[in-house]
Amino acid sequence: MGDVDRVLTILFWNLNKNRLDHSIVRLAMRYQIDVLTFAESTIPSERLLIALNQSGEATYHHAPSQGCKKIQTFTSFSVQNSPLVLEDDRLVARGLRWPNAVNDILLAVLHGPSRMYLSETDLTTESAIFSDLVRTAERLVGHERTVLIGDFNMNPYDTGMVNANGFHGVMSRQIALRRTRSVQHRTYPLFYNPMWGLFDDLTPGAPGTFYRNEPGHESYFWHMLDQVLIRPALLEHFGPGSVQILDTDGERSFLKEDGQPNKGESSDHLPILLRLNL
Repeated sequence: MGDVDRVLTILFWNLNKNRLDHSIVRLAMRYQIDVLTFAESTIPSERLLIALNQSGEATYHHAPSQGCKKIQTFTSFSVQNSPLVLEDDRLVARGLRWPNAVNDILLAVLHGPSRMYLSETDLTTESAIFSDLVRTAERLVGHERTVLIGDFNMNPYDTGMVNANGFHGVMSRQIALRRTRSVQHRTYPLFYNPMWGLFDDLTPGAPGTFYRNEPGHESYFWHMLDQVLIRPALLEHFGPGSVQILDTDGERSFLKEDGQPNKGESSDHLPILLRLNL
């Protein structure tokens, strides 16, 4: 895993503090995942690392952060080839480098503040702060070959996701390839947000990553809180089916019989899988 000649595979999952070691190992083996990254993980890193490397080969490495306790990451890259670039309490950005590769990428992982405790105005404000952190990381590495993945605690249509000074994620690949958009004489970089295309039950997998039936008159039921955003510089490596919402580890379903996430035995969030043909 992690070679120049193969697909880069990244999995993100909010574990809801459940000990899902067995499902994680099955997913890692089934999809040959290069980067496993989690939010709300209570699994000790040493324990999960042993489980992932149960074949006896040192396939995975723990990629620790120094100050961010909300994100846990394991990679098939060596520590030297997955250097930490930037972090804060909720976001970790690191480089991913292949031996003899021409280009590396920047991987940023986010666990956004909960919408249970903050208003949409608060989340919009936070999105601008996180977006600034991503742009700072891009300046530090000197490129915009960036993947931003995680639990944003917002839907693709929420203001913080689409605002120019927020994540600036658009549903159209063609628009994203413009690379930037100017508002009030200020220029902002674009992200492509492919999660819009998974927001129904006409595509494989569940129609969202999180389910909640609000008690009032207005309820969307399914939400897309877990998302992946891709900078235009990487879109040539991203095609149809490159991102999936997973509802099984191959042996056990993550859904109950009614089709909702089984938060008791799995998690209240479903994992998302990204493939980039690099």
